[in-house]
Amino acid sequence: NNGDKNSISSNYIYSVKEIDRDNIAITYLHEGFDLFNKRTGKFTHHLPDANDTNSLTGSSIPYAYKDNKGNLWLGSTNYGLNRYNFETKKFTHFLKKSGDKNSLIGNTIYSICQDDDGAMWFGGDEGLCRYDENSNRFEQYKSSHLEKNSLSDNFVEHLFVDKKGNLWVGTRGGLNRFDKKNNSFTVFTEKDGLSGNIIAGILEDEKGNLWLGTNKGISKFNPVSKTFRNYGISDGIQGNEFRRNACYKAEDGELFFGGSGGLNSFYPDKIKDNPFVPAVFITNFQIFNKDIVVGDENSPLKEDISEAKEIVLSYEHSVFTIAFSAF
Repeated sequence: NNGDKNSISSNYIYSVKEIDRDNIAITYLHEGFDLFNKRTGKFTHHLPDANDTNSLTGSSIPYAYKDNKGNLWLGSTNYGLNRYNFETKKFTHFLKKSGDKNSLIGNTIYSICQDDDGAMWFGGDEGLCRYDENSNRFEQYKSSHLEKNSLSDNFVEHLFVDKKGNLWVGTRGGLNRFDKKNNSFTVFTEKDGLSGNIIAGILEDEKGNLWLGTNKGISKFNPVSKTFRNYGISDGIQGNEFRRNACYKAEDGELFFGGSGGLNSFYPDKIKDNPFVPAVFITNFQIFNKDIVVGDENSPLKEDISEAKEIVLSYEHSVFTIAFSAF
């Protein structure tokens, strides 16, 4: 900012959130967060203040989220969770308390969301938790080898609530759907067709499909059929690796995903699968790695391999090779 107090605090921006028509919240790697008023062009800076118990707890803020009551939640790195009240201009602090299962899951929070019941969800590098404002208590969720339907991995990258009210948890160990009734998780991984197990971003298109930015490309997931369609570099993505929370859905339905090599934007309805199934032709036939053609001694071919409908082989032809091409 070159000494200008009324400028952006840092060039390393973690997240940008629209608060209302005039104000935008901007969070940084080391400089806390700013409120920028678009109408006046003024920045209000917020940093930890040792002399103010109502100030921000940490200066590294990976994520910001505005709840349905107008509060701004700020997840920090190593310094817990902050809730900012725009009227009082004060912060409420939430921290992990060792041995207390009703406290914050961990002091590093990477993603935040609110479900249809109004409950707040927080994910970080130690698991997932749900906050009940009435009781001022957290319910913690962790990965466990002893529990079949537990969270798949304790490193939570991204949280998302779809139009049906389902909570989806993107982790470094796959995609999780939370089951409210059973308080459990259904897990989807590469074994189920997912492109990569690190889920950095989740968006929903108008047809209810989820689009997932992973460490190995983009996956389109149909929650009804539970099927995946994966897209890689050959399809035009910026690179295989996508970044945590670097995703956005515009009002007109356009989806944006950011990664290590740049940004992709697309309209889901315009992403068409190629229905063309190419014709396949057998181009060569070998026995014990030697080309076999019609007329050779003991050749099983009665016509050229590209035209043959069947081949009869004896036990002597125990090693054979078929080459083919798709046009």
